Amino acid sequence: MKIDFITRHSVPNYGSILQTYSTQKALEKMGYDSEVINYVKEEETDAKVVNTNYNGNGSGLKGRIKKAIYCIVQRPNVAKMNREFKKYRLKYLKQTELEYHSSKELKENLPEADVYCTGSDQIWGKAGSEEYDATYFLDFVPEGKKCIAYAASFGVDKLPARLDENLTSLIKKYETILVREDSAAQIIKEKGFSNVKQVVDPTLLLEREEWNEICEPTKLDNKEYIL
Repeated sequence: MKIDFITRHSVPNYGSILQTYSTQKALEKMGYDSEVINYVKEEETDAKVVNTNYNGNGSGLKGRIKKAIYCIVQRPNVAKMNREFKKYRLKYLKQTELEYHSSKELKENLPEADVYCTGSDQIWGKAGSEEYDATYFLDFVPEGKKCIAYAASFGVDKLPARLDENLTSLIKKYETILVREDSAAQIIKEKGFSNVKQVVDPTLLLEREEWNEICEPTKLDNKEYIL
């Protein structure tokens, strides 16, 4: 059985990459063929992510100058981060051959799988400049295909208005909904769904020995260290 899962795998962030790797590894340990759907929001591509990350006011002359300075300073840092995390993704993740930037692209060229999975991470929360991204709710998967979620998170205890209003229609296609926080389980139960349970983050599914397989040896010899 082949399981394709979508998550925030392309964000240059340690938590994002490790939870993606551990989800893939855990699925493979259970005997499934797993694949990461290589979805990168258009505004989070290497060319646009610096602009997307800017939180200040970009209007007016002063605002535009501040934004320009921010982008000039941050672009080399972000480029380096993206390069390093991309190397890791190519080495350790089994991603779809195509890179997708929208639900439309996924619908037009759907990767073949027996099961489609959301998760884990704060996949149902704010994504880039959007309150939420319906792509992470598998809106591109056609009727009749099996959909599940593992350790999905909203990232908040109280949903923003638009997500709260649309949540029922977004999650009704899921056969099983497994979430990371008890607050997420409660939110979904309050919408009338009973097929929801709380589970651990996928990084906790792997044994120490399995993490050691991909860890570089410490350079601290026998000195005590935390991280």
